[in-house]
Amino acid sequence: MTTIVVIGKVTPEKAKEIIEQYFGEWKSTGSKPNTLLPSVPLNKPSTIRVPDASRVQNEVLLAETIDLTRSNPDYYALELGNGILGGGFYATRLYQDLREKTGLVYYVSSNFDISRTRGLYIVKYGCDPQNVYKACGIVKQNLQKMQNHWSVAINWSRPKQCCFGKFPYLSLV
Repeated sequence: MTTIVVIGKVTPEKAKEIIEQYFGEWKSTGSKPNTLLPSVPLNKPSTIRVPDASRVQNEVLLAETIDLTRSNPDYYALELGNGILGGGFYATRLYQDLREKTGLVYYVSSNFDISRTRGLYIVKYGCDPQNVYKACGIVKQNLQKMQNHWSVAINWSRPKQCCFGKFPYLSLV
């Protein structure tokens, strides 16, 4: 499980010669290590404020550890839901509610960071300091709407295009 990366102005032959000089007799021993990170507990609500006097706007990151991996059957449905909520820039509910309707944020996005053993859901936005909590309230309202009224009044064509464009190996029937 060793990877050697060679960078620079060197020929493959010279790189191989030097690597063999130092590692040619090296052999691994023992069993292959487990490189999968263990699952992590779900996070508790908390707020961390990092003051930065040089910034004129706040950057807000709302993140939650979720009990979801790539093998979970709900993964693709949640990706589609995120495409509706905040994963497709200007065509999303968060962008419409936070930027277009209220002008509270300069940008907003959301995404999943999902691996084989853990998951994270992230909503990120930039706004003036006085708008941080107003915008956060609208994000929470949108998340609750998505949880309680998943398929009500959704124009499915744009979210499908945004989401399925990420998965070139899938085809829509």
